[in-house]
Amino acid sequence: MLSERDIDDILQGKDELFEDAVRKYVIEQAEVFVVDIINSLRERGLDLTSAKVVFAGGGSILLEKYLVKTGRIKDHLLIDDIAANVKGFEML
Repeated sequence: MLSERDIDDILQGKDELFEDAVRKYVIEQAEVFVVDIINSLRERGLDLTSAKVVFAGGGSILLEKYLVKTGRIKDHLLIDDIAANVKGFEML
């Protein structure tokens, strides 16, 4: 069993303790997860290739390279403040 912290470490390349097979599996699952998110957005009518996409907060920081790697996002901006979503909610 991997903890959320273990998964975060693997995705950030801080994974000296894990076997190659474990690292490979976690990365593959992250890639599948990201494609599922993008497909879900496209199904809702959002075309991520025609406008700049803004990602904000912790999850997007962790998954940015996987989001870009899909080739399904033309241009993006990453707000790399881990508390960006909370700050935005507080402003509302």
